[in-house]
Amino acid sequence: MPVAKISFHPKDDAVVVAGKAFYVKDRLKKAGARWNPAAGVWTIKSDVATQDFLAELNALADTAIKAEKAIEKKAKDEAAALAAFYKTPAGKEQWWKEIEAAKKTPAGASAYYFICCKECVVIDWARKHTSCQACGHDGNTFFVRGSLYTGD
Repeated sequence: MPVAKISFHPKDDAVVVAGKAFYVKDRLKKAGARWNPAAGVWTIKSDVATQDFLAELNALADTAIKAEKAIEKKAKDEAAALAAFYKTPAGKEQWWKEIEAAKKTPAGASAYYFICCKECVVIDWARKHTSCQACGHDGNTFFVRGSLYTGD
């Protein structure tokens, strides 16, 4: 049984909606709930806040969270696969072609490039950390219009 993402808490003549309500805000609005920005909570009329409605909200939130996690996992897997591809000789060649093509565009003329030549090895794609035996640089380096800059 899935863990409840949303819960109801009676307060005066209304019910406060607590939990991961962001995922079901459209459904709450449709049911007549009001957002209280000062308190950071949703309130809804007591007669609308039934157990069936709570179960529906939890099911919607659960579905939305699972979909969000699946998208994040897919993006992470794709990034890892691309980084692995770029470490291969064919991947390096492809990446170099993409850089050369980008340099020929008006925007590419002033772009930052962190790979200096075909011998350059990318150690960390996220931080753009490279090492190049041919050019003699090692560390966080990048090129602007052909000039080498270093630093974090």
